[in-house]
Amino acid sequence: SINASQSYILTSDQDFTAAMESGLVEIGTMVTPASGCNDLETLCLQISDRVGKLHACVQRKKQADIARVLNLDKERQNAQKRLVKSKRDYDEFLRQSHEMLKEIETLKAVSLHDPLTEVYNRRAYDNQLPKTLAAFKNKVLKTCSMIVFDIDNFREFNNTYGHLAGDRVLAYVAKLTRESLRGDDLIFRYGGDEFVILMPNAFMDAAAGVAEKVRRNITSVEFKLFKNSDVTVRVTVSMGVAEINLDDDTSSFFSRADRAMFVSNSRGRNRVTPP
Repeated sequence: SINASQSYILTSDQDFTAAMESGLVEIGTMVTPASGCNDLETLCLQISDRVGKLHACVQRKKQADIARVLNLDKERQNAQKRLVKSKRDYDEFLRQSHEMLKEIETLKAVSLHDPLTEVYNRRAYDNQLPKTLAAFKNKVLKTCSMIVFDIDNFREFNNTYGHLAGDRVLAYVAKLTRESLRGDDLIFRYGGDEFVILMPNAFMDAAAGVAEKVRRNITSVEFKLFKNSDVTVRVTVSMGVAEINLDDDTSSFFSRADRAMFVSNSRGRNRVTPP
């Protein structure tokens, strides 16, 4: 807009000023006393005076237009400076926004992981299970199985050896479990000593096989509870397995696997039970 105004002043008003100046100069020449008309001398002086004033008026207008052009150019320069500053501010805003997004992603990742066992936590489970159900019902997944397990007699273990030893066992059980799973499987610490494994596209037999592998790997390890102590223990786990149904919701799917784990507990623990 500033550039357009500047161009208009320099083209249109310049032509007008030039035409006025030329015409007034011609009139001034025609009415001077040098024409020899004595009776018109007074009139000529008056007209010449008028012409001079008109010429001065045109000059003032010309100067005003020049000043306007200069002022517009100054405004344009100021606008450019503001644009440059705005660009810097915008770039800084983008930089800070990217940093904030990275921090948010980091915080989100932290909020979905259990710090002790380094597996997903209950919040992550609550977020993931509805997505898994939707993927199955939309035929993105062929099937999905769930394993629920807990550490046998873990409360007594804590009472005997202390919570620090219990934390070591929880962390090591989670580590052994992760090492036994497939690439797409997800493990969650559901709460306390209870864990949940989601196995996309795993039918019941395959899931039960993985559960048995996890159970054997855990029971075969002799845990050293403390660095400066020779005290070692073995722990066992009781596991329940369920495969998803079309009419399942988040509660029913989990409940069938949880009931299967309860059966394992009631039958003497240290076993895998499908429903």
